[in-house]
Amino acid sequence: MGNLYSAQFLSATGKEGLVLHLAVRKTREVISATDGTAYVRRGAQNLPVTGEDALKRLHLDKGLSTFEDDTVNVPSDTITNSVTTLEFVLLQVPSAEPDAWLKSQFVLTNDKPTVAGVLLFADEPQAALPKRSAIKVF
Repeated sequence: MGNLYSAQFLSATGKEGLVLHLAVRKTREVISATDGTAYVRRGAQNLPVTGEDALKRLHLDKGLSTFEDDTVNVPSDTITNSVTTLEFVLLQVPSAEPDAWLKSQFVLTNDKPTVAGVLLFADEPQAALPKRSAIKVF
C-alpha cells in the first residue's frame, strides 16, 4: 500500500495495552480491495463499485480520465477532411498537414477522433455525438 496510510501505536500512562491509530490518506487513484472490488464512501457506508460502466464513471468523477479524451467510432476523415479543419489549418497553421497537426494536438488517436476533436473540427458534430454532448457558451 506504499505511503497511502500511516500507523501509530499509542499508549497511555498507567493503562495496559496499546491502541493502533490508522490514518488513511486520500488519493487520486482508484484502489481496489484485496478481493478486487473498488469501494466508494457515501456517508457512513462503503458501497462497492460493480460493473465496468460504474468503474468508468468513478474514473471520470475523480478526474483520472475525461470524456473529451475518449475516442469516437467514426472515420478519421470526419475531422481530417472537414471544411472546418481545412479552413482552420490554412489560416492558422499554414505549414502543416491536417492529419499531422491533429495528431500533434491529441485530437486524433490511433486514427480515431476524440470527442474534443469531433466537437471542434467536425462539420456536423451532432451526427457523430448524438445526445452525448453539448456546448455551452458563456
